[in-house]
Amino acid sequence: MAEASPASTGFSVLDEKLGWFFKRGRNFLVVGAPMSGKKLFSRRFLYQGLLQDEAGVLTCASNSAEKEKQSFAELGMDTSKFEEEGLLVYVDFYSKTVGLPCSESSYIKYVSSLMDLPGYNVIIRDLTTQFWRREKPLRLVFDSISTLLLYNEVKTVVRFLHVLFGRLRSVGAISLILVEEGSHPAEAMASLASIADGILETKAEEGKYYLRARSELGGLEWTAYHV
Repeated sequence: MAEASPASTGFSVLDEKLGWFFKRGRNFLVVGAPMSGKKLFSRRFLYQGLLQDEAGVLTCASNSAEKEKQSFAELGMDTSKFEEEGLLVYVDFYSKTVGLPCSESSYIKYVSSLMDLPGYNVIIRDLTTQFWRREKPLRLVFDSISTLLLYNEVKTVVRFLHVLFGRLRSVGAISLILVEEGSHPAEAMASLASIADGILETKAEEGKYYLRARSELGGLEWTAYHV
């Protein structure tokens, strides 16, 4: 696969200031309080890739795949074409865990429970191989790792992410891993940050969304972006 350009976020002001930040093969934590914009930012980031003929994987740990599909529509993003083409796949941790009816399809894959991390890794291995063969750059959003930490020990989740990040880097994928601000001890956050390539922070104030980026290569102070 030819080397791809840095990934566009779908928000012009962020692309202008962070065009160098979202390089392929990098994995980011997205940290913010509820309703701080991290869900909107991550979905727009994923959708932007689809519009550019890339592939997307949305890992659902806090909602069902069907609910997430509906959420895209509510945000004004029509994903049906990309689902039919096999370019957008939902990996659903949530539904079987809470006992919802599950009907697997070409674009929805179910994990048996929020503790079945090996099962998730098998699904991701197959999907990354599939997209690599199709020569499709990949974006992955995981919403959220905080839900995973309710069911698994911190060390288990860190090891899981270490393996996941390694696989995503090997195929030049870029990922956003959502984390609920203030929900975890400082030690847990430090462990998660130690294996990520950077941290994005989100907040909402007076009806506006803001994002801050940090990494060893540099970053961006709080910047407003428009929906």
